[in-house]
Amino acid sequence: MQDISDTDRFEDSKPWLLLAVYCFLIGGFLSLGLVLGRAPVINQFIADPLLVKRLLVVHVTLTLNCWFLGFIASLFYLLPGPKSHFRYWKLGLIGIVLFTLGGLFSSTPPLLSNYIPMLHHPLFISGLALFMLAVTFSLLNRRLLGCHNLKNNFENSLLDEGSALGIQTAAAIFLF
Repeated sequence: MQDISDTDRFEDSKPWLLLAVYCFLIGGFLSLGLVLGRAPVINQFIADPLLVKRLLVVHVTLTLNCWFLGFIASLFYLLPGPKSHFRYWKLGLIGIVLFTLGGLFSSTPPLLSNYIPMLHHPLFISGLALFMLAVTFSLLNRRLLGCHNLKNNFENSLLDEGSALGIQTAAAIFLF
């Protein structure tokens, strides 16, 4: 199998990077909703007492989990390896849209006691599961174990061998 050039690797990496930045930006906008939802005058107009907590759950999921994992997937595709023919980032995007929509239902109780805060709604749970599956499928390929043996692939690469090992370690930790 022929390895691809840095330009092709960047094209595989770019959608995950854009998805990660999207998550970070939308999560940031939701934090404004958190602040406004707690403001003394504005909170009197909010009829749903759990809206701020649901916004907090979606905010944390987007800014911590999806941003971080999307960025790892983006870096992972910069490693030497075959061109990706599967667009798992699209599955991740569908998952993000689903769990974000799951936070809009007023009947959804937030569960704030987990490392990954949850909303007890099928849309949120299935969306988060889809996103995690997309990241998992993206990280399960030849790049995970093979590129540190391909020393000649790093001669004209964006990454050096040490960076590649760090990215592979982060991917392995997620998979474990």
